[in-house]
Amino acid sequence: MNYVASTQGDAYSYGVLVLEMFINKRPTSDSFEGCLNLQDFVCTALTDRVMEIVDPFLHQGFNVDEKYWECIVSILSIGVRCSKQLPTDRMSMREVVNDLKKIKKVFPVYKNGRFGSVYKATINDDDDEQTDVAVKVLNLNVRGACKSLASECNALRGIRHRNLLKIVSVCDGTDFQGNDFKALVYEFVANGSLENWLHSAKEGMEALPLSAIQRLNIAIDIASAVEYLHCGIESIVIHGDLKPSNILLDQGMVAKVGDFGLAKIVSKCLPSTDGSNSSAIKGTVGYIAPEYGMSYVSSTQGDVYSYTVLVLEMFTNRRPTSDAFDGCLNLQDFVSTGLTNRVMEVVDPFLHQELNVDEKYWDCVVSILSIGVRCSKQLPRDRMSIAEVVNDLKKIRNVLPAHRNDRNVSPHQH
Repeated sequence: MNYVASTQGDAYSYGVLVLEMFINKRPTSDSFEGCLNLQDFVCTALTDRVMEIVDPFLHQGFNVDEKYWECIVSILSIGVRCSKQLPTDRMSMREVVNDLKKIKKVFPVYKNGRFGSVYKATINDDDDEQTDVAVKVLNLNVRGACKSLASECNALRGIRHRNLLKIVSVCDGTDFQGNDFKALVYEFVANGSLENWLHSAKEGMEALPLSAIQRLNIAIDIASAVEYLHCGIESIVIHGDLKPSNILLDQGMVAKVGDFGLAKIVSKCLPSTDGSNSSAIKGTVGYIAPEYGMSYVSSTQGDVYSYTVLVLEMFTNRRPTSDAFDGCLNLQDFVSTGLTNRVMEVVDPFLHQELNVDEKYWDCVVSILSIGVRCSKQLPRDRMSIAEVVNDLKKIRNVLPAHRNDRNVSPHQH
């Protein structure tokens, strides 16, 4: 017809590629059951036979439910619409990106981590009632995955706290192909991760604003969990990777600390700045205490450092790895330079919009940020203890002029 390359030609190729990915059939295959091509093969099955045509491996996930198949159908529909015969009938790539992001938002997979993926699943309890759970399936090809499972089980064995994510069960066996299979089953936490609440707008999704009192409540919840790990049990448990993606929020917006894959257990007879030796620096860039670069010893003061970087991130809505700190070295310096007379410039702009914004409100915000700065000092001995942090934050909560003190933030669910 003509040899003019076009953007709609790219859209066609992309649509065929998507169908190939989810069907696991090449477009040049001759096994389309009487259909003209891959697109027709998919199109004829979309209404009632989608489970018959997709890659059989997609039947094996823990999250295979009605919502899962609705998402698969939506993805395949995009592939079909992009590969229509007439260029004018195809979607634009902008439409494709927007629609795929919407599907990703509701797809029943929680997240991909360094050692595996987390899925939502449903199990039957002893009374034959269904309970939602989160299943972390370890990728055993990743170095350290088995060690992270052992660390998590050891750290959480026999401990209970309302602000710690509860492990329901552990799976250790083989999958349907005879390969080793390891997974952790957790309680399901309805409102997802703190990471999503803080940064969803930056990822092109709906903004999920948190009020000052909600952020403070979450900060107290996390600090209470860390205090329990450091002081409330026979041994000291060092979490080792405190960051927003490891903090989950339940239906009532109560924070729960999860992911103990890098946790260390040390004896209480050691000083608080001593800890557990490791052969390499572990944690997440931006949250790792500076002394970890000079030694490989995990410590409670390292947790305090990570925790308060997290608190500063919550109230400024800036990641510690951002490059937008106005000439400052890091997030802590950025906040520290603004505490005296520019605090309104450094905090999350949403905090300006509350109904209770007055002098007392800003005094409380300054006090919270000051704790964050004091706890993220370069030298461990200059930092507050986590017990001091909990006490000071509770005092601030008692005087924060919150318009409403409840935790709930419906209708948003994550």
